[in-house]
Amino acid sequence: MGVRSPNCGCDVRRRSLFLILLFETAAASGATLNVYPLKIVLSRRDRSSSIVLTNVGKEQTVVQVTVRKWRQDIKGADSFSDTDDVLFFPKIVTIPPAQKQIIRVGLRTIGEEPAVESSYRLFIDELPLNQTVNGVRMTLRLAVPLFIGPARATKGGAIDSVSIRNDQMTIVVRNGGNSHAHISSMTVIAADAKRSQIFRTDQRDLYVLAASLRAFTVKVPTGLCGSTSNVRVWVDLGGVQLFKESPRDAVCVARPATS
Repeated sequence: MGVRSPNCGCDVRRRSLFLILLFETAAASGATLNVYPLKIVLSRRDRSSSIVLTNVGKEQTVVQVTVRKWRQDIKGADSFSDTDDVLFFPKIVTIPPAQKQIIRVGLRTIGEEPAVESSYRLFIDELPLNQTVNGVRMTLRLAVPLFIGPARATKGGAIDSVSIRNDQMTIVVRNGGNSHAHISSMTVIAADAKRSQIFRTDQRDLYVLAASLRAFTVKVPTGLCGSTSNVRVWVDLGGVQLFKESPRDAVCVARPATS
Protein backbone atom coordinates (compact mmCIF):
# COMPACT_ATOMS: atom_id res chain seq x y z
CA MET A 1 0.00 0.00 0.00
CA GLY A 2 1.35 3.46 -0.88
CA VAL A 3 1.85 6.14 1.73
CA ARG A 4 -0.60 8.96 1.16
CA SER A 5 0.67 12.51 1.09
CA PRO A 6 -0.69 15.06 3.60
CA ASN A 7 -4.00 16.72 2.68
CA CYS A 8 -4.08 14.85 -0.62
CA GLY A 9 -5.93 11.83 -1.95
CA CYS A 10 -3.10 10.92 -4.33
CA ASP A 11 -0.69 8.05 -3.89
CA VAL A 12 2.84 9.33 -3.24
CA ARG A 13 4.45 6.28 -4.84
CA ARG A 14 2.62 6.85 -8.14
CA ARG A 15 3.42 10.55 -8.17
CA SER A 16 7.06 9.88 -7.27
CA LEU A 17 7.46 7.35 -10.07
CA PHE A 18 6.14 9.92 -12.54
CA LEU A 19 8.53 12.59 -11.26
CA ILE A 20 11.52 10.24 -11.39
CA LEU A 21 10.73 9.24 -14.98
CA LEU A 22 10.24 12.88 -15.94
CA PHE A 23 13.52 13.84 -14.25
CA GLU A 24 15.57 11.11 -15.88
CA THR A 25 14.19 11.31 -19.42
CA ALA A 26 14.02 15.05 -19.99
CA ALA A 27 16.82 16.54 -22.09
CA ALA A 28 19.14 19.17 -20.68
CA SER A 29 19.05 22.24 -22.87
CA GLY A 30 21.39 25.16 -23.38
CA ALA A 31 21.21 28.13 -25.73
CA THR A 32 22.46 26.10 -28.73
CA LEU A 33 23.01 22.60 -27.36
CA ASN A 34 20.75 19.77 -26.21
CA VAL A 35 22.16 16.91 -24.14
CA TYR A 36 20.56 13.50 -23.58
CA PRO A 37 20.36 11.68 -21.18
CA LEU A 38 20.54 13.71 -17.98
CA LYS A 39 22.34 11.00 -16.01
CA ILE A 40 24.78 8.15 -16.66
CA VAL A 41 25.13 5.08 -14.43
CA LEU A 42 27.98 2.62 -15.02
CA SER A 43 28.76 -0.67 -13.29
CA ARG A 44 30.82 -3.80 -13.78
CA ARG A 45 28.00 -5.25 -15.89
CA ASP A 46 27.23 -2.01 -17.76
CA ARG A 47 30.73 -0.70 -18.33
CA SER A 48 29.94 1.75 -21.11
CA SER A 49 27.30 4.24 -22.13
CA SER A 50 26.94 7.34 -24.28
CA ILE A 51 25.39 10.77 -24.42
CA VAL A 52 24.07 12.57 -27.48
CA LEU A 53 24.83 16.24 -28.11
CA THR A 54 22.56 18.03 -30.57
CA ASN A 55 23.40 21.45 -31.98
CA VAL A 56 20.06 23.25 -32.23
CA GLY A 57 21.65 26.58 -33.14
CA LYS A 58 22.26 28.18 -36.53
CA GLU A 59 26.06 28.15 -36.25
CA GLN A 60 28.56 25.37 -35.68
CA THR A 61 29.65 24.87 -32.10
CA VAL A 62 32.85 23.46 -30.60
CA VAL A 63 32.59 21.63 -27.28
CA GLN A 64 35.10 20.15 -24.88
CA VAL A 65 34.23 17.24 -22.58
CA THR A 66 35.86 16.55 -19.20
CA VAL A 67 35.06 14.26 -16.26
CA ARG A 68 35.76 15.15 -12.62
CA LYS A 69 35.21 13.40 -9.30
CA TRP A 70 32.19 14.90 -7.50
CA ARG A 71 31.63 15.37 -3.77
CA GLN A 72 29.09 17.33 -1.75
CA ASP A 73 29.26 18.64 1.79
CA ILE A 74 26.28 18.58 4.14
CA LYS A 75 25.09 21.96 2.82
CA GLY A 76 25.07 20.67 -0.74
CA ALA A 77 28.14 22.62 -1.87
CA ASP A 78 29.87 20.79 -4.72
CA SER A 79 33.60 20.14 -4.92
CA PHE A 80 35.45 18.54 -7.83
CA SER A 81 38.82 16.88 -8.30
CA ASP A 82 40.74 15.37 -11.19
CA THR A 83 40.20 11.69 -11.95
CA ASP A 84 41.20 9.06 -14.49
CA ASP A 85 38.53 6.54 -13.45
CA VAL A 86 36.40 7.20 -16.54
CA LEU A 87 37.23 7.04 -20.25
CA PHE A 88 35.39 9.25 -22.74
CA PHE A 89 35.76 10.05 -26.43
CA PRO A 90 35.91 12.38 -28.27
CA LYS A 91 37.17 15.07 -25.90
CA ILE A 92 36.84 18.00 -28.30
CA VAL A 93 34.40 18.02 -31.19
CA THR A 94 32.90 20.43 -33.71
CA ILE A 95 29.16 20.01 -34.28
CA PRO A 96 27.56 21.63 -37.36
CA PRO A 97 24.06 23.15 -37.10
CA ALA A 98 21.21 20.63 -36.75
CA GLN A 99 23.71 17.77 -36.33
CA LYS A 100 24.33 15.30 -33.51
CA GLN A 101 27.48 13.97 -31.87
CA ILE A 102 27.75 10.86 -29.70
CA ILE A 103 30.14 10.97 -26.74
CA ARG A 104 31.08 7.48 -25.55
CA VAL A 105 31.78 6.92 -21.86
CA GLY A 106 33.20 3.87 -20.08
CA LEU A 107 35.09 2.49 -17.09
CA ARG A 108 38.86 2.57 -17.36
CA THR A 109 39.43 -0.72 -15.51
CA ILE A 110 37.26 -3.73 -14.68
CA GLY A 111 38.42 -4.20 -11.07
CA GLU A 112 36.10 -4.89 -8.16
CA GLU A 113 32.94 -2.88 -7.89
CA PRO A 114 32.94 -0.37 -5.03
CA ALA A 115 30.98 -1.07 -1.86
CA VAL A 116 29.64 2.50 -2.12
CA GLU A 117 28.75 4.27 -5.34
CA SER A 118 31.29 6.73 -6.75
CA SER A 119 30.04 10.08 -8.09
CA TYR A 120 31.33 12.18 -10.98
CA ARG A 121 30.26 15.03 -13.22
CA LEU A 122 30.73 14.98 -16.97
CA PHE A 123 31.21 18.62 -18.02
CA ILE A 124 30.36 19.81 -21.51
CA ASP A 125 31.91 23.20 -22.22
CA GLU A 126 31.12 25.19 -25.33
CA LEU A 127 34.37 26.77 -26.48
CA PRO A 128 34.14 30.47 -27.39
CA LEU A 129 33.90 31.35 -31.07
CA ASN A 130 33.11 34.78 -32.45
CA GLN A 131 29.51 35.05 -31.23
CA THR A 132 28.77 37.86 -28.79
CA VAL A 133 25.61 39.14 -27.11
CA ASN A 134 25.62 42.90 -26.51
CA GLY A 135 29.37 42.84 -26.96
CA VAL A 136 29.90 40.03 -24.41
CA ARG A 137 31.33 36.68 -25.50
CA MET A 138 28.95 33.95 -24.33
CA THR A 139 29.82 30.33 -23.57
CA LEU A 140 27.78 27.42 -22.23
CA ARG A 141 28.59 24.79 -19.58
CA LEU A 142 26.43 21.74 -18.92
CA ALA A 143 27.09 19.11 -16.25
CA VAL A 144 25.77 15.54 -16.44
CA PRO A 145 25.87 13.43 -13.23
CA LEU A 146 27.79 10.17 -13.72
CA PHE A 147 27.81 7.32 -11.20
CA ILE A 148 29.74 4.06 -10.87
CA GLY A 149 27.40 1.76 -9.00
CA PRO A 150 28.14 -0.88 -6.35
CA ALA A 151 27.72 -4.62 -6.89
CA ARG A 152 24.43 -4.55 -5.02
CA ALA A 153 22.48 -1.38 -4.38
CA THR A 154 20.88 -0.85 -0.98
CA LYS A 155 18.29 1.72 0.06
CA GLY A 156 17.53 3.38 3.34
CA GLY A 157 17.52 6.69 5.08
CA ALA A 158 16.20 8.91 7.81
CA ILE A 159 15.26 12.48 8.58
CA ASP A 160 17.99 13.17 11.12
CA SER A 161 16.79 16.52 12.40
CA VAL A 162 14.46 19.45 11.87
CA SER A 163 15.28 22.86 13.33
CA ILE A 164 14.08 26.45 13.07
CA ARG A 165 16.22 29.50 13.72
CA ASN A 166 14.65 32.90 13.07
CA ASP A 167 13.15 32.69 9.55
CA GLN A 168 15.00 29.58 8.40
CA MET A 169 14.10 25.92 8.78
CA THR A 170 16.77 23.25 8.25
CA ILE A 171 15.92 19.63 7.45
CA VAL A 172 18.80 17.13 7.53
CA VAL A 173 18.23 14.00 5.43
CA ARG A 174 20.46 10.95 5.70
CA ASN A 175 20.92 8.64 2.73
CA GLY A 176 21.69 5.33 4.41
CA GLY A 177 21.93 3.49 1.09
CA ASN A 178 25.08 2.87 -0.91
CA SER A 179 23.80 4.66 -4.05
CA HIS A 180 22.67 8.22 -4.74
CA ALA A 181 19.03 8.94 -4.06
CA HIS A 182 16.68 11.38 -5.73
CA ILE A 183 14.27 13.24 -3.45
CA SER A 184 11.20 13.38 -5.65
CA SER A 185 9.11 15.09 -2.98
CA MET A 186 9.58 16.75 0.40
CA THR A 187 6.61 18.20 2.26
CA VAL A 188 6.92 20.23 5.47
CA ILE A 189 3.88 21.23 7.53
CA ALA A 190 3.86 23.27 10.73
CA ALA A 191 0.67 23.14 12.79
CA ASP A 192 -0.69 24.87 15.88
CA ALA A 193 -1.96 23.22 19.05
CA LYS A 194 -5.24 22.36 17.30
CA ARG A 195 -3.23 20.73 14.47
CA SER A 196 -4.42 23.40 12.06
CA GLN A 197 -1.91 24.02 9.29
CA ILE A 198 -0.13 27.37 9.62
CA PHE A 199 2.77 26.79 7.22
CA ARG A 200 3.50 24.42 4.37
CA THR A 201 6.22 24.05 1.75
CA ASP A 202 6.90 21.45 -0.94
CA GLN A 203 10.34 20.75 -2.41
CA ARG A 204 11.43 18.26 -5.08
CA ASP A 205 14.12 17.18 -7.54
CA LEU A 206 16.99 17.10 -5.03
CA TYR A 207 19.98 14.75 -4.78
CA VAL A 208 21.57 13.08 -1.77
CA LEU A 209 24.77 11.25 -2.64
CA ALA A 210 25.50 7.73 -1.38
CA ALA A 211 26.01 7.29 2.38
CA SER A 212 25.77 11.05 2.92
CA LEU A 213 23.96 13.68 4.93
CA ARG A 214 22.33 16.64 3.20
CA ALA A 215 20.85 19.71 4.89
CA PHE A 216 18.03 21.52 3.10
CA THR A 217 16.92 24.98 4.15
CA VAL A 218 13.59 26.69 3.54
CA LYS A 219 12.44 30.17 4.45
CA VAL A 220 9.64 30.30 7.03
CA PRO A 221 7.62 33.19 8.44
CA THR A 222 9.41 35.09 11.19
CA GLY A 223 7.90 34.13 14.53
CA LEU A 224 6.74 30.70 13.36
CA CYS A 225 8.10 29.16 16.56
CA GLY A 226 5.77 31.37 18.56
CA SER A 227 2.66 29.89 16.96
CA THR A 228 3.59 26.36 15.96
CA SER A 229 3.02 23.31 18.11
CA ASN A 230 4.68 20.67 15.94
CA VAL A 231 6.38 20.19 12.58
CA ARG A 232 5.85 17.18 10.33
CA VAL A 233 8.12 16.28 7.42
CA TRP A 234 7.49 13.73 4.65
CA VAL A 235 10.31 12.78 2.26
CA ASP A 236 10.34 10.39 -0.69
CA LEU A 237 14.00 9.36 -0.85
CA GLY A 238 14.41 7.24 -3.96
CA GLY A 239 11.15 5.42 -3.25
CA VAL A 240 11.82 5.07 0.50
CA GLN A 241 9.14 6.92 2.46
CA LEU A 242 10.50 8.90 5.42
CA PHE A 243 8.49 10.72 8.07
CA LYS A 244 9.36 12.73 11.15
CA GLU A 245 7.11 14.61 13.57
CA SER A 246 8.77 16.93 16.07
CA PRO A 247 7.30 19.07 18.87
CA ARG A 248 8.14 22.77 19.03
CA ASP A 249 10.60 22.33 21.90
CA ALA A 250 12.66 19.94 19.77
CA VAL A 251 12.53 22.10 16.63
CA CYS A 252 12.97 25.70 17.76
CA VAL A 253 16.61 26.55 18.39
CA ALA A 254 15.69 29.56 20.50
CA ARG A 255 12.28 29.10 22.12
CA PRO A 256 10.24 32.32 22.03
CA ALA A 257 9.74 34.15 25.29
CA THR A 258 6.31 33.77 26.88
CA SER A 259 4.56 36.32 29.05
